[in-house]
Amino acid sequence: MDFKIEKILSINNKIYLQTKSLEADVKFKLSDNSLLGGIEIENWYQTSGNIGDNTNAKNVSFTFALKNDTDKDRIKQNDILKLSNLYTTVVESFFTVSGKIGSLLESGSGIIDIGTTLTDHEKKWKVIDNNLQIGRQNDIELRKRATDNFWILYFLQPLDHSQKPEAGAKLRVTQNGS
Repeated sequence: MDFKIEKILSINNKIYLQTKSLEADVKFKLSDNSLLGGIEIENWYQTSGNIGDNTNAKNVSFTFALKNDTDKDRIKQNDILKLSNLYTTVVESFFTVSGKIGSLLESGSGIIDIGTTLTDHEKKWKVIDNNLQIGRQNDIELRKRATDNFWILYFLQPLDHSQKPEAGAKLRVTQNGS
């Protein structure tokens, strides 16, 4: 989920980023480990504009607060920054009939990119497919529950082991090239 920096504001010794989403449909949940362009932000945001079911989020401003004011020097107006999390939580994990590892992850900042590495202590997995269909097409209750909880289904490839991640584990998210 990408945001364009429209203004950088300093108010009462705090740095705020006023942004616009580059996506029409924006739904996210911040956590204590949320990042914007790899920079730590607070678990807080404010909107200005009209958010509703039929609103184009490109017309809505989102204001985020930096955790560390010194990070201000790393950001410029018009930068495009990706919202991400330092960690994701495993809701459920399983082996498919074909031997692939399926993992339902809480992804409050949007879809985790293919090629991203997920780490739990010494074990690592690589995301090989993302945003897979959860449940059967007509299972409306399960799909709503998944959407409301920011659950996204991924296929993972274990790196140097053959285990699946355990339910409840917090996995460190390392983006491509990070």
